[in-house]
Amino acid sequence: MLKRIFTGLIGAAVLILVLIEGRFLLTLGVIAVSVVSMWEFYRAIGLVKKNVLLCILGIWGSCALAILAAYQLSGTPLISSSFLMLIGFAYVVSLLLIMLYNHKNVTLSDVAVILAGNVYIAYLMMHILLVRGLGFGGTFVWLIFLGAFMSDTFAYFTGRFFGRRKLWPEISPKKTVAGAAGGVIGCGIVFVLFGIVWNYLQPEIGVSVPLMFLLGLLCSAAAQIGDLVASVIKRQYNIKDFGRILPGHGGVLDRFDSILFVAPVVYLFLYHIGVIV
Repeated sequence: MLKRIFTGLIGAAVLILVLIEGRFLLTLGVIAVSVVSMWEFYRAIGLVKKNVLLCILGIWGSCALAILAAYQLSGTPLISSSFLMLIGFAYVVSLLLIMLYNHKNVTLSDVAVILAGNVYIAYLMMHILLVRGLGFGGTFVWLIFLGAFMSDTFAYFTGRFFGRRKLWPEISPKKTVAGAAGGVIGCGIVFVLFGIVWNYLQPEIGVSVPLMFLLGLLCSAAAQIGDLVASVIKRQYNIKDFGRILPGHGGVLDRFDSILFVAPVVYLFLYHIGVIV
């Protein structure tokens, strides 16, 4: 527990520094987390042992996605859409050529997992940068981490004191229905408080408190789905954690599994609905 608390405090300090700086460090942070998470994912499911070149190419794809998303911060397109299509085509062909050359060890399923990892980790992760690129993104990007961490905190304590009925025991034995409900409601309340503080500090540019509450509910639901998805992957491959780089917490992917799903929810909600009134 002491290791877990100590690692959590260091991680929180680094996260706050990165979010305050907001651009260069955030881009580097998203790329670094994507790379480490992809490597943990590929190693956990056994692809690294089968063909390390295939995994390296998959990680390169995740870096490319993050770099492209980073240009959202400046509002300047990095490359044309036609050239982007060409890069995507070359990337897929490269994966298939590796399969062709190593056809005795590398299967189409392995290539599919590489692409699935790009979507599951890199594509979802890059929404952190997309949120930062929105109007008031420097403030709204905090909602991603607030939603994931507050949902987890409220779910843990609600489930510990009131949890009786299991939510999905064959996937995550410790999660309860009460814990899930507590996480959703608690996260919604935190987002309401966020909106109230925003309106107090910036009355000339207010946010809708009801919409903030709705966003909090959706973020908690997304966070819990993300956690369950990671749990079922680990159960399918019979592993406890994706990695051991964070003492007391497991791997980087173990800490960001909820954020992967919260980031797109925050971006899509703010982009299509918005909370500014």
